[in-house]
Amino acid sequence: MLKAVHLTRTMSDDVREQLRDRLGRHNVATSPAFARGVAAKLDTAVPFELTVHREEHLVGGLAGSVRRGWLDVDLLWVSDEARGQGIGGMLLEHAEREAQRMGARHVKLSTFDFQAPAFYKARGYSVYGVLEDYPAGCTLYLLRKDLSVNPASEPST
Repeated sequence: MLKAVHLTRTMSDDVREQLRDRLGRHNVATSPAFARGVAAKLDTAVPFELTVHREEHLVGGLAGSVRRGWLDVDLLWVSDEARGQGIGGMLLEHAEREAQRMGARHVKLSTFDFQAPAFYKARGYSVYGVLEDYPAGCTLYLLRKDLSVNPASEPST
């Protein structure tokens, strides 16, 4: 007999790891393609970050990771005073190139309507999902790029 559902507002690392492990075992048993990726160690995220400094000050940076043949861009930021100088494009090009060296064939990221959808679209990214009212009054765009079709150009220095 099942016990009542136990609700907590936080999750312990132990419970999270148990859930991740059990879901992972289910995925491997259910999907041969997923199992091949796990066996090839494609399932482990390899993080990296790129930063740009002017003198001692951080003016831009990108944080992401490569997993399952995809670069996942978590953060891309350029300071207000450095915008429009090509720093964002340079960071993205460097990240795409590094991800390709690490075996990535695709990139995925998200951006809000008030951030940079046009910036990414101009660099070959296409929208594959839209979440309206996330949060209320804002739209979140999910974008992707196929690096084998649109290889990253040589990074600027």
